[in-house]
Amino acid sequence: MAGKKKPTPIPLQSLDALFGTTSEEQAGIQQIALDNLHPFSNHPFKVLDDDKMAENC
Repeated sequence: MAGKKKPTPIPLQSLDALFGTTSEEQAGIQQIALDNLHPFSNHPFKVLDDDKMAENC
């Protein structure tokens, strides 16, 4: 019976390398005025504040 063959490691890129983020972008939290926030029509997620939502409270 032959011995178990060790798996060959696969080199993987970091998420930063895949998405192209830089250390400047990761430096911290940025505060913005609430007036600068606005909804956009093609947003994929919707929150419906309805009776069914109130049932879970």
